[in-house]
Amino acid sequence: MEEAEMVTPGEMLGRATELKAGKGAYVGQHNKNIYASLTGFRRIQSPPSDSPDQRPTVEVTGHKAHGPVPEPGSVVIARVTKVMARIASADIMCVGPKSVREKFSGIIRQQDVRATEIDKVDMHLSFRPGDIVRAVVLSLGDARAYYLSTAKNELGVVSAESSAGAAMVPISWTEMQCPLTGQIEQRKVAKVERNMILGNCVSQNSNSDSFRKKRGTLRLLMPSSSLLLLQPLTFPSTPSHSPSLLFHQNANFIASKTSLRKPFNSKKLYLSKPQTIPFALTESDSPKSLEPNPQTLLQEVSDSFDLPSDYFSQLPGDLRLDLNDAAFDLSNGPVIDECGLELGETLLNLSRAWELADTSTSRTLASKLPLLGSSLTDNAKSAFGRRLLAAGRRFQGMGQYGQGELQKIAKAMTAAGKLLSASSVSTTSDEQPKMETRMLKFGDLQLEVTSEKANIGAAIGFVFGILSWQIAQGIQSIPESSLEYANDNALLLAKSLRGALLALFYSSTFLSAFTAIGLVLLGRQYFSTMASLTCTASDLIPLLSSSSSTNATALASFLCTRFSTISDQLSDATHAIDNTYLLFSAYLVFAMQLGFAMLCAGSVRAKNTMNIMLTNVLDAAAGALSYYLFGFAFAFGSPSNGFIGRHFFGLKAYPSPSSDYSFFLYQWAFAIAAAGITSGSIAERTQFVAYLIYSSFLTGFVYPTVSHWFWSGDGWASASRSDNLLFGSGVIDFAGSGVVHMVGGIAGLWGALIEGPRLGRFDRADRSVALRGHSASLVVLGTFLLWFGWYGFNPGSFLTIVKGYGRGGGYYGQWSAIGRTAVTTTMAGCTAALTTLFSKRLLVGHWNVIDVCNGLLGGFAAITSGCSVVEPWAAIICGFVAAWVLIGFNLLASKLKYDDPLEAAQLHGGCGAWGLLFTGLFATEAYVNEVYPGRPGRPHGLFMGGGGKLLGAQIIQILVIAGWVTATMGPLFYVLHKMKLLRISENDETAGMDLTRHGGFAYAYHDEEDLSRTPGFMMTKIEPTNGSPSTEGQTSPSNV
Repeated sequence: MEEAEMVTPGEMLGRATELKAGKGAYVGQHNKNIYASLTGFRRIQSPPSDSPDQRPTVEVTGHKAHGPVPEPGSVVIARVTKVMARIASADIMCVGPKSVREKFSGIIRQQDVRATEIDKVDMHLSFRPGDIVRAVVLSLGDARAYYLSTAKNELGVVSAESSAGAAMVPISWTEMQCPLTGQIEQRKVAKVERNMILGNCVSQNSNSDSFRKKRGTLRLLMPSSSLLLLQPLTFPSTPSHSPSLLFHQNANFIASKTSLRKPFNSKKLYLSKPQTIPFALTESDSPKSLEPNPQTLLQEVSDSFDLPSDYFSQLPGDLRLDLNDAAFDLSNGPVIDECGLELGETLLNLSRAWELADTSTSRTLASKLPLLGSSLTDNAKSAFGRRLLAAGRRFQGMGQYGQGELQKIAKAMTAAGKLLSASSVSTTSDEQPKMETRMLKFGDLQLEVTSEKANIGAAIGFVFGILSWQIAQGIQSIPESSLEYANDNALLLAKSLRGALLALFYSSTFLSAFTAIGLVLLGRQYFSTMASLTCTASDLIPLLSSSSSTNATALASFLCTRFSTISDQLSDATHAIDNTYLLFSAYLVFAMQLGFAMLCAGSVRAKNTMNIMLTNVLDAAAGALSYYLFGFAFAFGSPSNGFIGRHFFGLKAYPSPSSDYSFFLYQWAFAIAAAGITSGSIAERTQFVAYLIYSSFLTGFVYPTVSHWFWSGDGWASASRSDNLLFGSGVIDFAGSGVVHMVGGIAGLWGALIEGPRLGRFDRADRSVALRGHSASLVVLGTFLLWFGWYGFNPGSFLTIVKGYGRGGGYYGQWSAIGRTAVTTTMAGCTAALTTLFSKRLLVGHWNVIDVCNGLLGGFAAITSGCSVVEPWAAIICGFVAAWVLIGFNLLASKLKYDDPLEAAQLHGGCGAWGLLFTGLFATEAYVNEVYPGRPGRPHGLFMGGGGKLLGAQIIQILVIAGWVTATMGPLFYVLHKMKLLRISENDETAGMDLTRHGGFAYAYHDEEDLSRTPGFMMTKIEPTNGSPSTEGQTSPSNV
């Protein structure tokens, strides 16, 4: 590819005999030269080697500007989408005078509706879905939606539509009235200036020639089916100072004398001065169409460019960029081929005039549009209309600059574009058929099933069934003799456990198969009935061809109702799919507790098996209560400060539109995972009460505080903050290498250091003595269960799956990023396992399955931080280094006489710290901007050309987590040690906690069978003594 050079519209790029026209270029019909159609960079790309046409392709690439972003303190305009008991959700449409280009969500909480009598606020009497509200941004909230406030007189509902479809008129601070029916509805009304209220019933028109002679008059538009010939009405001014008429100066309601209803007098409305209302009426049976003429609308477009000669040149820099984008949208692509030679050249010249900020030339060229539009074909009109619509949206996004001239241009271009683009009905079937659907309810969760969703669900069920079958086969292949030192009773216990797991996974397999088959059949049924449920152009032809305005109104109502219904259903389906995805991810993360239990049980000696299994149950149970009461509030209780959360204690005032109970369940599963890591470091020597205390404290305070810092939208180091990011990037710890693994590992480190090593772990010469676990089979089983759960741990941290990247309609979106995250997780773990396998073979001379399993888990712990922002090849590097980090920390622990039965501090603490550094080195720019959008140019990995700011933030996280956990868990373990509540006695440790603390062993050994049965013949050895025969000799059986 050649070096790019800047070109402007109309510049020659080459000849068509030598080059092919690509994006932003077109071929001149008169001389076969290739010209640029927009301002941008000229690039030439070589053709593929197998292409029959070996001409290079020349294209012009323009540049785009980013839209405004809501910030705390900015005034926004939003549309209410849902109203609940304590909150109302809204989509932000404008920030100040400029409309947004990305989707931003907002939340209006009950305490933020008004400044007084907060406890008496009724959300359903303050807002309705579809209301347009003016609000101020308080904060980013929970990183998914902005917190908005209407607690000022000038904030609140500025536009609302009644059930009759009319724009409602404000009559007090809390009431609005329908001008058609007189119905009064409750609202939190904003008191705004007169020129800010635009009703749908009354509109002032000063653009067209027919109204230039009638400036200052108002035209009333009403359904023609209810109209009679009326004389112009004059309304006298009747001033009122009644408190109930606070909004009379904004009321544009006029009672119709044609209505058959009795006049209502609950609220008297007055106009501030006499107004004359000329009616433009058409009888319902009139052959004259109410549709506007395209030439009239194009004339309005021409008139809207009647601007001062220096208007465009005086625009601010950001609006000049928007004007360039409008020029790009107007003339992009083969404009001459689509719109014809004369109109195409006019549009190219007009776009160039916009880019040069030449207002006079723009006005001259725009005046030609009405004449050119009359001679266009249907296809050319449709293409011209689409270009006007695209450019009109750009002008609309420029906001209320000056006296609103840009908005007049946007309105005129949008109206003309809509009419022209609908002038041609394509004979090819472009219509999207209406799907046959069925609504499935799971409590408060609703999911609409269509043919496409049913097929996708069937595919997911099929894959899940295969995974369940493979896991069941793996469990079944475990030999019965794998439990060392165990008798038949122990094997019976193992068989029972294996049978339970087999039943679980085999039943999951069959349920997945039946579900997949049912969804396939359901999808086929829906597909077969789609033909009878479609709404095509032929269905609308009778309505379009009729001259009756009643049918035109019916058509508009029909289309609006369908689009509104489809939009609501898509929104509901999106929330249902996202919540279902998060719930299943939470289930997978919780299943890791079973993996931890199996891993811990196999890694300790048989005499402590029951104890370690019970502690894993305790972590989940105690962690659930503490996280419910305090932990979740400390972690995600927004709005809050940068250190700790302050809301949602005991889930009060929860859920919200941006997070549901599924989010709480998912975060609880993370919290107990951190506690489970710690329990492995202090296994085989810790009192049971110490587990209760540290587990509740860790999940209720220590871990939530750390997760608030790095995962909450208010956290001081969070990458999701709206402003004041740490080093301009924030900390990227996507799934918790630091938040989960380092917290659990460092907590276990201090517990093991204060307790000291197990008895017999080091001999009198301080040499290491291996105290191997009793079952390698349980270790392998636990490792595979953890591996399976990690696919909910890392990919599930996206929280949502139905999110597109870009304009939509493509194959690439958040679902693809989730797949990439699963791949990077797999690559890191597998690379670490293989590296550990061969490294330990070189170091100790044999293949050790326990070391391989720990290496695998170390790779998973390391990649957890950057799994979503790195390439798969980088994950291989992460896993390779993680294996050596684990080996190195194990050697260091042996030299320092540090005893950790599961290597938890080395594995989770050491490999977790390496994972944070790895993210600061290898995070790619594109993936960082996808996962953390809204801030272009965010720093990324040092080795990927992003500088060292992200790496610096990651180092800060390592130091802060190490310091925080040391300052909280270290003193806790020390106090427990001084109170003699931490470590068990030497006798109990020697005998094993299963026997001394839990009433018996987990396994029944041969030498511990029931001795109550008296043997038929037994000989004893009697030693002569001065007293009675030795008791020991009497009770010691000898072999005959």
